[in-house]
Parts: sequence; C-alpha cells; structure tokens
Amino acid sequence: MPSKYNRIMERVEVTPEMKERLMANLAKQPLSKLAHSRSRTRRWLSESRRFLYVAACLLILAGGAFVAYDSLVQDGVGNPPIETVNGNEEFASLGELSAHIGFEVKEITELPFVPTETLYISIAGDMAEIRYAAGEQALDLRMSRGSGDNSGDYESYPDIAELQVSGRNVTVKGDADGYKLALWEEGGFTYSIRSSDSISEKQMSDIVNSVR
Repeated sequence: MPSKYNRIMERVEVTPEMKERLMANLAKQPLSKLAHSRSRTRRWLSESRRFLYVAACLLILAGGAFVAYDSLVQDGVGNPPIETVNGNEEFASLGELSAHIGFEVKEITELPFVPTETLYISIAGDMAEIRYAAGEQALDLRMSRGSGDNSGDYESYPDIAELQVSGRNVTVKGDADGYKLALWEEGGFTYSIRSSDSISEKQMSDIVNSVR
C-alpha cells in the first residue's frame, strides 16, 4: 500500500521552468552563506575559548588567594585589625589597641550617656582614640606621646577656660551652650576629649576625672 508521503509526492509536479529557477537560486547564494556561517562559528568558538581561559585563570587565582589567607589564619598570622582606613586601624578591644600602639591606653569610665558602640582606633600608628557612640551622640578620647593639641578639632571656640581636675590643668573650649573640647597633658602624654554635643563644665570635669 503506498504511504501518505508517496501519495502526496505523486501529486507534486516540478516543471522544467521551476527546476531551472531553483537551480539558479541555489547557485547564487549557498557558498557565500555557508562560508559566512562557518566564519561566524569559528569566531564564536574562538571567543568562547578565550572567555573560558580567562575565567579559569581567575578561578585559579581566587582559589590560591583563599588558600593562602586560610593558611595564615590557621597559623595564627591572619588576625589582622578589623579595618584599615587612611592609615588608621581599628581593633576589637582596648587590650589589642594598647598592644599595637605600644603603651597602655586609658579609657573613660563615666560617660554622660550609655554607648551602644565603642571603637578602638590607632591613628597613624602613634595615637590612640576611643570613640563612644549612641546614635548621633558621640564622645572621643585621644591619647598620644608628647605635648600639643591632638584633638584634630580646628574650630575657633569663643569660650575658653582653664580648670583644675584632680591635679590636672585642663583647657576646655566651647560656646554659650557649653563645652565640646578638653585638653591636658599628664605623665608624658597628651589627652583630648571631644564631645559631639555641648556639655556643662561639671560634666566635662567629671568625664576628665574618670579617665583611668
């Protein structure tokens, strides 16, 4: 029994003219199209190989870096500071900061607010800073060897006074709202306290007195 395909093909009639047009069209384009297709395929394969090679190199480098870092950590070498920004290094505790900077760093034991964050920072490797913060309120204590103003506060305050706090000669600076800066020298070190908010003379004296 003839198949459906055979029955259909028996009804197809290709005239000599149709055959001639078909052969003419095939003669015009297939070789150029085939060449163009092959060229595009070669370019795609070449680009794909380059991409895979670069990706493989990146994976090898990343893996090597991770292995090296993991090895340092396991050997006890990879315990770097939490963060380094512009030469300043942040540490996890007061003890770590003191060990890094080479002297025992004092801290404030009485604050006018309850801090939610305390940062221990080495500035340029020779100055210690402890930053106490709670929201937008902050208080900074700096300690460094030698003398001079180490606060980094260059604002011109209209009110400047000298206080005696437990034998310390303390210079306080502020305005009509209160004081924001305290400076003093003791035992070969320079200290500064800077407050984000203006505080009273008594509050500043209590803070300076609590530095231990």
